[in-house]
Amino acid sequence: MTSPSSGNGRLPLEGIRIVDFTVVWAGPYGTMQLADWGAEVIRVESVHHFAPQTRGLIARPPDEFAENSANQGGGYPDDLLGDRPWNRGPYFNNHGRNKRSVTLHLGTPEGQAALDRLIENSDGLIENNLPPNIEKQGVTWER
Repeated sequence: MTSPSSGNGRLPLEGIRIVDFTVVWAGPYGTMQLADWGAEVIRVESVHHFAPQTRGLIARPPDEFAENSANQGGGYPDDLLGDRPWNRGPYFNNHGRNKRSVTLHLGTPEGQAALDRLIENSDGLIENNLPPNIEKQGVTWER
């Protein structure tokens, strides 16, 4: 199989930076496609909120959960949760590939300033949250 490049060894979306505020299925898999095609996708996550169905079902599942995870939509590597189960969930490892991640505390001026700098240096922002949820984080179209 050949690379989807334009023949010059580059992927078609190289040089494009996307800020990713997506959750659950459609958003993370959509931005995964952009990353697979070469875009630099930077996933923004909260320091206080664990996004279920995006990183996993729960941040620190009990050990028995790994043994039964194959029956719940995937499996942990070697059926072990490891020290950081939130980084080992099957959904996250699938749609999180080729992406960068950053955690920001958007309830602080420093977190908002970091987000502003990230957006200023990006080509686009993709989000699929319920309108009140993204607005509660201080992210609006007017900003």
